[in-house]
Amino acid sequence: AAELQDELRRLRAEGAVLAGAHGPGPRRSARRAALQALQADAVKLRQAASDVEQGKKRAALVHRCLDEMRSRLNSSKTRLVDVDQELVVLGPWFEELGFQIEASEERRIHLEGELEKLRRASSGLRAELAQLREVRAAVEEPP
Repeated sequence: AAELQDELRRLRAEGAVLAGAHGPGPRRSARRAALQALQADAVKLRQAASDVEQGKKRAALVHRCLDEMRSRLNSSKTRLVDVDQELVVLGPWFEELGFQIEASEERRIHLEGELEKLRRASSGLRAELAQLREVRAAVEEPP
């Protein structure tokens, strides 16, 4: 409230000077000061208008960016729903393939074991065949 009263007093004093209450010299000075103050205010207003315009441009850019992000988010959500639906459809297939892979692995292990048995048997038969050849060579050899 005190600030408003001080401002009122200041404005009244300026008004009195502008009205010529103190003579023509102070009146001319007061008019010049008032004109300079108005010009300074006009410069400030132009700068503020420029700042407001820049702010509007930035706001528009941010708005476009937000719209783009919303669009991308919606596209991603749609894609996520599609992928989830594909997973629901493919889930039983993945499970079946998992069982088949497990069965194939068990069969492979079993067959490797069988192959190893056959290799041992073959090795044993080769050793026995070599012994039989030695015996045959000894029997057929003339005394």
